[in-house]
Parts: sequence; structure tokens; C-alpha cells
Amino acid sequence: MKLLIQRAKQEKEARRAQPCRMLEHPPDNGLLVPELVEVAHQVYRARKSLLSGLAKLVKVIPVQRCRFCNEVHIGHVGHEIRTCVGPGSGSRSATHVWRRGGVRDVVFFPKCFHLYDRVVTTNFELEKNTDISDESNDRPAERDLSIGTMESWFEMISGAKKIMDKYSVLTCGYCPEVQVGPKGHKVRMCKATKHQSRDGQHAWQEATIEDLVGPNYVWHVRDLNGPSLDNKLKRYYGKAPAVVELCVQTGTPVPDQCRSMMRLDVIPPNRDEVDLVA
Repeated sequence: MKLLIQRAKQEKEARRAQPCRMLEHPPDNGLLVPELVEVAHQVYRARKSLLSGLAKLVKVIPVQRCRFCNEVHIGHVGHEIRTCVGPGSGSRSATHVWRRGGVRDVVFFPKCFHLYDRVVTTNFELEKNTDISDESNDRPAERDLSIGTMESWFEMISGAKKIMDKYSVLTCGYCPEVQVGPKGHKVRMCKATKHQSRDGQHAWQEATIEDLVGPNYVWHVRDLNGPSLDNKLKRYYGKAPAVVELCVQTGTPVPDQCRSMMRLDVIPPNRDEVDLVA
């Protein structure tokens, strides 16, 4: 007991002489994994390069965003596919109302509570001082820029998957809320369907990479100068992550992992041929 008292006095005097922050115990999966430190830095650099490239590409190929729902379209004119689920969609026959979008409509990075400080932050958070807009009026070299942007996209996704194999990530089964850590938080902020019966609590489940990095799938457009996508022909159209679609429209070859999604092996009929297709 005397030794413990003496040690406590020494620690108290040391803190007075040189104040320092007492670190809390790390969470169950919060210990650093040495081989993933460089992966985390690569993911961060890839994310920064991705946002910089997208900020330039959206000046070449415009992004359309529905005014009433989360639908996104890459091209000069919005599509005519009736999939709107926003307010008043019934009176509009589910037709979208398009307006100009931006980088944050192409890829979505959700934010989550910090485990200790409850600061809204994640590995992928946009810094307050980060400006993803490009003030230069020079037209970028679209093909080289789009190739680099797509490479950054896949590098970021690949690295994030490796990190998620070691560090658990949870998402709500009803809303897009994400929590990085061994268990979900207890903040009652869910506003999704039937949230009243759950008193606003989230229903936590294991997250996938698309919960951590929202790719925003869009309809693939074969010809930007052709007619807009027709609602009657939607079963012939394919989809792709908005990042991939944007890069493909500016000259990047279609990646192998997205060819089947974009349905490049299907030839859509013309509008006046839809009734003739078997």
C-alpha cells in the first residue's frame, strides 16, 4: 500500500510538472494494424485525387440531379425513365425533374460519430479547408484525366475493402447511417420507415463497401448526342457507378468488372421498334 501511495504521488507531481493527455483504452478493434497504415494513407490519397479529377470532369460532362429524389444522370439531358419516388411523384407519373448536379452527386461519403469525441468524421470526410472545385479555366485533357480518376476510384475502393476486413463497419438497415467500430451508437436519429416503432433507434447490421462509399448507380448512355433514354426501353439499358460512367463518357475504356452491368452486349431498339421486339 505504501508503494502504491508513493507511486501515485510521483505520478501526480509529474503531471503537474509536465501536463499530458491521459489516453483512453482503445476499442476492441481500434488497435493499429501496422500493415494497414500505408493502405490507409493510399486510400486517403486516392480519395483526394478522385475528388480533384471529378471536379474537372463535371465541367466537361454535366451531371444531372433530380430535384425531388436522389436519382443522378450523367449527360447533357436527363433521361425519361419514370423512377422518381420523391414528393409529388404520383402526380408527375414518376417523371424526374432535372437540375444541375455536382461532384457530391457522383460519389457520396457518409459521415459517422467518432467513438470517443462524438465528432462527425470518418476516414473519407471532406476537410473544412478542402476545396474540390477547380478555379482554372483551362480545359483538362479529358482522356488522361479520366483514366487517372478511374484508377483512383478503384484504388480507393480496394484499399477500403482491406481496411474493412480488420475494422468493423456497421450500417442501419433502414437508413444510410454508418458507424465505424465494434458496435453501433445509441443516438436516436433514424427517420426511415417505421422509425416510430423503434423510437428512432437504428437497426445495426454489417456494412458493405457501398455503405461506406456510395457509388450512386446511373443509367449508361451509349451516345451523349443521341435521344434521351426512353422509359419504354429501360429493360435494355444498363447501369454503372456514376464515377465509372463519367470517366467512360470522357474517353476511358470500360473496365472489365463493369461491362456486364452496363449491358454492352445488348443493342437497344429504336423508339419506333419497341413493339416489334420479341
